[in-house]
Amino acid sequence: MKQPFAGSEEEKKQIIKKQESILVLLYAMLQDREDDSMRKNLIDSGVAEGLLSVFERRELDFISVAETKTFFSITTPASDQIRLQLFDRRPFPGLLRILEHTDSIVVENGINSIYNILLSGSNTIQITETHPHYESLQDSNGVEKIYQLFNRNIDKFSKVRAAYCISIVYQGRVIDDQQMRVEVISYLKTLISDTDVWTKDTSQFALKQIAQNTVNKAEVEKDDLAIQQ
Repeated sequence: MKQPFAGSEEEKKQIIKKQESILVLLYAMLQDREDDSMRKNLIDSGVAEGLLSVFERRELDFISVAETKTFFSITTPASDQIRLQLFDRRPFPGLLRILEHTDSIVVENGINSIYNILLSGSNTIQITETHPHYESLQDSNGVEKIYQLFNRNIDKFSKVRAAYCISIVYQGRVIDDQQMRVEVISYLKTLISDTDVWTKDTSQFALKQIAQNTVNKAEVEKDDLAIQQ
């Protein structure tokens, strides 16, 4: 990841090919493996920051699935401590940028990585408190970029994760943009009857998070929706 990304088109492709061969092996080691010590080593050695630098600076056409899925695999399965260490590496500028990628898998990896990092912040506070990562996300106009993703013609996976990200960062905080408030809450309400149990339960909790603010709560409770406590 530290090799300068420069040269002709062909030279850049060779750099990517070399990096991807390493990342494929790394991903195979991380995938579905619960090993915080390995993930901590990858963070401490600069691998995570190297990937974030790629996401933030490299031309989007030269950012691949191999890079984004490797970073995603560092975020899960991982403890909140690991995810908070990733947050300390200033991940949002790069992760938000790859949401504009034309490859839907790259976008999925990006929004899911953001979700996992935001979730760790949410787990450090009470549900009545405001999210500790809100300001950091907003430094990169993050909510608006996630909302733009939510409104794009994308697959259900990314749309659901975008809605969850917005619900997490607006825990205990009013969603000032009325259109965003109505659209995201309305969408989450449709998901509480989803056939997937995880989606249904997570959407119910997302509505509970948003409803900690009275303005949001009024929107949630339209149509007599009862929020599980």
